[in-house]
Amino acid sequence: MKIAVYTAIFGEKDLLRDPLNYVQDPNIDYFLITDNKNCESDIYKIILKKIFNKDIAKNARYYKILGLAEFKGYDFLIWHDANLQLKHNTIQDLVDLVRNKQIATFQHPKRTNFYDEAIACIRDRKEEPLTLFYQCLYYFSKNYSPYCGLYETSILIKNMSVGKNSLYNNWWDEVKRFSRRDQISLPIVLDKHNSLINILNGERLNSPYAIFHEHEYKKYLSGKRTVRWPRIFKKLIIKLIEGLNILSRNINSSNKN
Repeated sequence: MKIAVYTAIFGEKDLLRDPLNYVQDPNIDYFLITDNKNCESDIYKIILKKIFNKDIAKNARYYKILGLAEFKGYDFLIWHDANLQLKHNTIQDLVDLVRNKQIATFQHPKRTNFYDEAIACIRDRKEEPLTLFYQCLYYFSKNYSPYCGLYETSILIKNMSVGKNSLYNNWWDEVKRFSRRDQISLPIVLDKHNSLINILNGERLNSPYAIFHEHEYKKYLSGKRTVRWPRIFKKLIIKLIEGLNILSRNINSSNKN
């Protein structure tokens, strides 16, 4: 049983922290994907990749979702956000949670549907309001259910023997087309593929699997795309998304009846 543990750092957003309680294991390999030539580690194998997307966060999302060609021979892939310091002695626990599933991650600790998550991202300035509105409007037009759950993907375990890679291709297509906030699109693609998911214990801030550290910088919106939207405009977008949420719930409740 071969396991690849991996993370990504682009734009010097985080510091690499070696896993806690590490003991060398021939069946477990660690990888860091980065554009930083100065990164060093005695545990993580450094894989240098150039930035290909002007949205810095989407560079990491690409590898988070699709992985690398080097991962082809592994049975399980474990992604962790770079600001989480993984506990090496919990890797077997993580693998056990996904043995009969395709994927495992945290339940979202605060919200239950993608509309509410989009609103929270607008309020916290984690994504452009119009990007999130267009994504929610598109999902509403396709009648995707607001009851399909919400997940927090700072740790993500993939069982490569269950399901099809088309799920990850579709997930990346959604992130590339719409928001960098992959939590919004994950429940959609899981529902489309009828994929089996299991839930990890805890959440990113408090879990048995890793220690949380703050990002080195907290600026999510970067580059020329960033617009300082007037507060009244953001409030309008939030109201529109809230309206889509209510309409979607009513439609889906009627269909159930």
